[in-house]
Amino acid sequence: MPFPACPKCLAPIRIRDRKFVGREIPCPSCAAPIVPLVTGHDEWQVILPEEYARQSAATSHSAKSNLEKQTIGVHASTGPAIVKPQGAGTLRVGGRQLKAPSPFVMAWIGSGVITFCIVMVIVQSFSRREHQARGLVTQQPNEDSQKQPVQPIENSDPGQTTGEKELVPQPPPASHEKLAGLGQWLSGQLASQGAFPAATTGKSENPEDAWGWLNRYVAQTQPTIVPPPFDGSWRGPTHDRFVRRRMNSLLINEQEGLMGSDGYPATQLVGVAGVGIDGPHLPASSEYAGIFAYGRTTRQRDILDGLSQTAMVASVKKDLASWASGGKGSIRSLTAAPVIDGPDGFGIVGQSGQLLLMADGSVKELNQLTDPVIMRRMFTMAEGIDLAEAASPDAPLFPASTASRRTVPMADSPGGSESVADSHSSAPTGISPEKDDPAAEKPHGNGEKSSTAEVIAPPAAQAPLPPAMVVQKQDLKINLGLSLLRFRTDEPVARRRLVKSAADLLGAPVVTPEGPLPAELVEILDQKITIDLEKVSIENLLHEIFRDSQARWSLQDGQLLIQLSSEVVPGQPPATGEEPREVAVP
Repeated sequence: MPFPACPKCLAPIRIRDRKFVGREIPCPSCAAPIVPLVTGHDEWQVILPEEYARQSAATSHSAKSNLEKQTIGVHASTGPAIVKPQGAGTLRVGGRQLKAPSPFVMAWIGSGVITFCIVMVIVQSFSRREHQARGLVTQQPNEDSQKQPVQPIENSDPGQTTGEKELVPQPPPASHEKLAGLGQWLSGQLASQGAFPAATTGKSENPEDAWGWLNRYVAQTQPTIVPPPFDGSWRGPTHDRFVRRRMNSLLINEQEGLMGSDGYPATQLVGVAGVGIDGPHLPASSEYAGIFAYGRTTRQRDILDGLSQTAMVASVKKDLASWASGGKGSIRSLTAAPVIDGPDGFGIVGQSGQLLLMADGSVKELNQLTDPVIMRRMFTMAEGIDLAEAASPDAPLFPASTASRRTVPMADSPGGSESVADSHSSAPTGISPEKDDPAAEKPHGNGEKSSTAEVIAPPAAQAPLPPAMVVQKQDLKINLGLSLLRFRTDEPVARRRLVKSAADLLGAPVVTPEGPLPAELVEILDQKITIDLEKVSIENLLHEIFRDSQARWSLQDGQLLIQLSSEVVPGQPPATGEEPREVAVP
């Protein structure tokens, strides 16, 4: 069943809860006020509040007219029914004589009505408190949240006091629903496999070329997509039909940050890989380890800090990469402050704040005022410190990268993660003979004491750190030749949506000339067309989209430029340097 569209921005409204029927709620995309309704045959409809008010007024007028007809009567010959007193305790209605109820019956009826009203008031009071609690931002269980006073609710009506203003329950944002859906899938993996998934799949030594864990999420939650065999590199040409799809379920902001620096559709959600630059390689027993890491999985018993206090997925806004990659676009560790909008790229695209999916499936939205120590503790799973516990003033916020932090990769096992070597970041990196070695004070044979110079312990074997994300510039002219088995629309679709789909397959953002869009170009982009092509290249698909129109497309500086034919510079070379061509499917 298709979702209803917002009357303002035409964005699909994914709503199935009947408690919002007839209520005014904001559109998740444009924030415009809308009212969802359920029409015949259980079909959803979204209208503006003004239209809903007109429909309600018309319905009320019709009901009032019917009530007046029933009260007055419809038989003109006999006239309305007249009620006349016929003595004490009797009533005559038409030709029937009725006896008035006794005072005992009236008392029982009155007490029942009063009891019902009291129960309804109590139920509505509890319901209002529950909705208010859901609408408030989740506070972290730390000391700072207890010290901060509750901010009063602003009152937009000058004639109304703050206490009289009632909070309108709001549905959870779409971003929270996406994280909750991802959390349900991860919880299912934990229940069925006994552990959370590993960061990568396959035997590729370079994480940037290996298949990331999000591929399994896409393959299992998108039944219409046929996944490829997850072997070799995800960059292989035979995998383009799978990895070049835009996954809105992995995008917190569907308007910005759609393409990664590697030229592929990006993900704005990554797995949490602990704390420190070697976090993705730490064993599960390390106090700085996170739920995701290379070469191992995580069982529930490995999470010593508790599921509700351990983050497993975080939103990112910088250094975006393909959702298919097993590198920095798939998992990421916390290495430096600030945590939000810091050098590690954590944050929300297009706004401030941070979204975290906890291991118990709950979603937390944090702001810039959140204590960085609290956030750092959320990124680890076995530190053994409660979030509300006060931090030691001498404790470092982030661990130093020393030889004592052993980062031996973990081997997969059927039962989850098994440590090959333990990691204790608190182990000393050097030994002072004066303090730690009693033999340092013993004189040698020549009567001299041993040197008091610091003796450094030999460095332990350390696995290589993950390579930096390689930014590969895509050749869009080559991508234009990529062929599709079939491109079909089941119903007329606006050109702007078709252009967006083609641009996602091409790996280029869509741009228009600077300044306001001409009305003619807006009309062309809003026009709905139908396409059904087989064995077509992306280049020929773009030509088909703008066929019989006054708009043209071209590639400029790695972007897909859409403009009117009259705006094309005379003598400008074709976008690809050659005529449109058909590319056979191998």
